[in-house]
Amino acid sequence: MISSPHPKTVIDVMACPRGGVGDIQASAATSIANKYHSWLRFNAVESPGFLHNLEYIGANKSLWKTTVVMSSPSTNYLASKKAPDDKKKTVDVKFMYAYENAGVGIVTFDPNIKTIYDLEGKKLGVGYLVEQGEECIVPQTLLGKDGAGIIDQIDMKYLGTMGYTNGLINGTLDACLFMAVTGNAIEGPWVATPQGKELLATGKQLYYLSWPKDVMEKVHASTGLPLIPLTLPSGTFKYQQEDWMVNLMVGLWAVKDSFPEDLAYEATKFAIDNMNKFGDYGDFMQSYSLKAMSFAMTRGNSHPGAIRAWHEFGIALPDNT
Repeated sequence: MISSPHPKTVIDVMACPRGGVGDIQASAATSIANKYHSWLRFNAVESPGFLHNLEYIGANKSLWKTTVVMSSPSTNYLASKKAPDDKKKTVDVKFMYAYENAGVGIVTFDPNIKTIYDLEGKKLGVGYLVEQGEECIVPQTLLGKDGAGIIDQIDMKYLGTMGYTNGLINGTLDACLFMAVTGNAIEGPWVATPQGKELLATGKQLYYLSWPKDVMEKVHASTGLPLIPLTLPSGTFKYQQEDWMVNLMVGLWAVKDSFPEDLAYEATKFAIDNMNKFGDYGDFMQSYSLKAMSFAMTRGNSHPGAIRAWHEFGIALPDNT
């Protein structure tokens, strides 16, 4: 008996603001699936940010079996802390695979701003208020009372990725975030996001401000926020004359635990099978590898379908949550 073909199945992927790294990767997955998978289809959906993704899917149970959201371990933590006790489970998601690693730091064109403490009295551009965890809540926390303690002296501008990039270029900001990205935090190479490339293309000397390690350790100790200090050696980027300490963010595809196991398996297997094709759509994805795409995943924080797919490729995820 001849089996019927599998019906086409469409998964919405809530990514990030248009033109961001997550949006680029979700669009790449959409294109690759259209060409190389017989029935699996993706639909990239623009979103204000990771924190918005978790809160939106948590409030819309009808999406739990049909939608992927992009998130990170620190955003999962922030969403859980923010949610009321009776809603904490609604924002909980399980990971499938890592699509990016981003080193998030601050840059400026002003040579007199040498450290984050020189930002007092200055205008600093960051991500959208409340909706972006890594580009808003995390920098707020590092600069706030649990960290450097200077946020009240800084004129914070919550403009989103493209907004703060344009603000620094046109001179309405004194400093803004800059994201170094790679598909492989273990081996690199690191590249700038499209917005970071715009800053470098101005031809102006760019100065890179490190997050002090003691500030990052203080924040983690006082809040529990998972932070990963990462040093990018001098010369990683144009004009970078010293080592630059950033916060490492791991961006992952994630779903609710009620998402169908076979579908989570197929979507994860698809990404692994086609990892070498993603690089045609963005330089940060040219370094994908099995180790890189399973980075930050454990049996405790991952979906059973994804765990099964990784096992088939010889990757046994660690047990810790």
